[in-house]
Amino acid sequence: MTDNKRDLETRLEELTSQIRTLERRIEQLESGEGRIRAVPDKGPSALSAEKADSTAAEKPWTMGGMTAILSRIATICFLLAVALILRTISDNGLVSMQIGSFLGISYSWLLVATGWFLYRKSHQFAPIFAISGAMLLFSVVLETHAHFGALSSLTAYPMLMIAGTVLATISRWQKVAVPVTLATIGVTVTSLPLDFPNPIIPYLALILLFVNIISYMAMNIPRSWWLRIFAMLTTMAVLTGWTFKLYVVLRRGGQLPDTLYQNWFFPVLMVFVIFYITTSYLSVKRFRPESARLYNSLLPTVPIVWIYLDMWLVISARGAGFAAVGIMGVILSVGLFGIAAYLARKAENKGSGVNLFAFPAAALLALSLPSLLGKFVYAVPLLSGVALGYGILARRWKHDGVRITSYILQASVIIATAASGAFSVKDVSLLAGLMAAAVFSAISYIHFGRSRRFGPIAESGFFAKFDKKDRTAVILFLSSLLGAFIFLRIGIYGLLSGMQGDLANAFTCAQSIIINIGAIALILMAYFRKDYEIRAVAITVTVVGALKVFVVDLLNAQGVPLVLSVLSFGVAAALGSVVLGRWHRREKSGV
Repeated sequence: MTDNKRDLETRLEELTSQIRTLERRIEQLESGEGRIRAVPDKGPSALSAEKADSTAAEKPWTMGGMTAILSRIATICFLLAVALILRTISDNGLVSMQIGSFLGISYSWLLVATGWFLYRKSHQFAPIFAISGAMLLFSVVLETHAHFGALSSLTAYPMLMIAGTVLATISRWQKVAVPVTLATIGVTVTSLPLDFPNPIIPYLALILLFVNIISYMAMNIPRSWWLRIFAMLTTMAVLTGWTFKLYVVLRRGGQLPDTLYQNWFFPVLMVFVIFYITTSYLSVKRFRPESARLYNSLLPTVPIVWIYLDMWLVISARGAGFAAVGIMGVILSVGLFGIAAYLARKAENKGSGVNLFAFPAAALLALSLPSLLGKFVYAVPLLSGVALGYGILARRWKHDGVRITSYILQASVIIATAASGAFSVKDVSLLAGLMAAAVFSAISYIHFGRSRRFGPIAESGFFAKFDKKDRTAVILFLSSLLGAFIFLRIGIYGLLSGMQGDLANAFTCAQSIIINIGAIALILMAYFRKDYEIRAVAITVTVVGALKVFVVDLLNAQGVPLVLSVLSFGVAAALGSVVLGRWHRREKSGV
């Protein structure tokens, strides 16, 4: 019995050893090593020691865990003590400020170099030396430059870049996230207050570009994906702050001081645009699995649109140059679309990254085309046609992401135009407004019809997970209805403006009559087509008509127009009741 028990224990230990061997191999795969080295099997005696160590690591309150924690704390204390000794020597005047700064910087570099050496040896103290050295270096550079002036900007900024390069290299060679994370955050946080509140923009822009580069190079390092987002958001915040400084001075009509570096504004912003486009393309080609993630899908749309809005804001403060910014935006949009088309044609790419560039191309075109043409209403038909073209290309490229982009573009065009007041009956030209609304309504309806004839691929992505029946396409139908309503609204206003009487009263009720007639047309269309989507839209429009009549008209209108408004809704409600009743009986009879 005792022998059997010992055999079972021996077998259990062997199995445990094999499991730990597999775990180590999996960890090597996750760390990105190109090949798997043979992991020596451990016997029962070594296994028991390993088990004790792992238990101590997992439970810091045990004796082994406390030993590891205290040893690290002791190391930090010794390193800090040396730094404080050097600081005390400098503060007491035993050496000059320049020599004290040199000693502090040299000591911090020594710690970083020691951390690199320990990383190569896989030593447990490697992060402590690297982090301590980097933090000491950043603090010495900041304090020496900002407080004592012993370090010039021309020296401080390159020193930060060198430190960031060394830390990023450690991470890249050793496949660890701590050094590059510290480099990205430390260099950024240290550089921002160096010359505050009047930073040297060329130097600061170079630092931000450097931070974006090292965060991009860390893409294939585990747990480093968020560094690109941090670098991008920090860059956008700094550029926006610069933009608002220029905007405030230009709006007041004052003279721009040299500290705002006006001549550097557009070149710096274009450098970042080119950088984000290039790195997004390289991300698709080199890091294809990463490029499909949500945080990478923000690039390049967010920074490019953000930067374009910064440019537009400065131009608006000047009051001139809208056409030039519009041309620049259109050119960038065409370039982004060209990259998307190139990726779609590459067979080995399998459509990866297409919408990564198709979406910002559409967004940038929607922003820049009105600036180029001078009025938003002129751009509406062209943008609607582009949205339809995206829908056609989505089927040709077999890419549902582009299909979703076409939906968003088609809907956002009419909503943004209407919300901006471009279709205001008092401001818009009658002919231009009628033509733009009519063309948009027609194109949107054609787009909707195509979406119903040719469904999505739905192999993966949005349609496969959330909308297999493509119910989202009803956005196109609603956009078409909104365009038709705007067309009729402008036309009715043109007719009423030539008549005598209370124009505002008549026009308010006329819009309600248009909505109610539309509800009647929709419910009849849904009934004869047996279309449940259109039926739902018809019911929605009827509810809108009811709110318009009983909430707006009854409180603001009067006379014959109010009577016609209420009567039109009564007809729509009665017809809707009859049609829905017949629809219900038809469903019960199975016809």
